[in-house]
Amino acid sequence: MPTPAADLHLRLDLLNGRPSAVTATLTGTPTHTVRALLALHGFEPLDDTTMVMAHRPRGALLRRSGRARPARRGRHRGHHAPAP
Repeated sequence: MPTPAADLHLRLDLLNGRPSAVTATLTGTPTHTVRALLALHGFEPLDDTTMVMAHRPRGALLRRSGRARPARRGRHRGHHAPAP
C-alpha cells in the first residue's frame, strides 16, 4: 500500500528582526521527523508548530555587576578565629 505524500512546509524567519534568533514554523503533516531534525540542530519548541533557535553572545549570562560582594561571616580559608 503506498504511503500518502507528505504535505509539510517549513518557514524560517528572524525572530522580531533580530539576527541572533531564528523561528521555524511548520505547517502540514507529518511534522515529527522535521521537529526531531530541527531539535538536533539546536531549535527548541515553543508550541506544536513553532520552534526557535537563539544565539546568546559568549559570556552573556556570566557577566558580573560592578558591585562588591558582601564579606562572609565566620571562618573561611585564610582566616582563623583569635585564641581566647
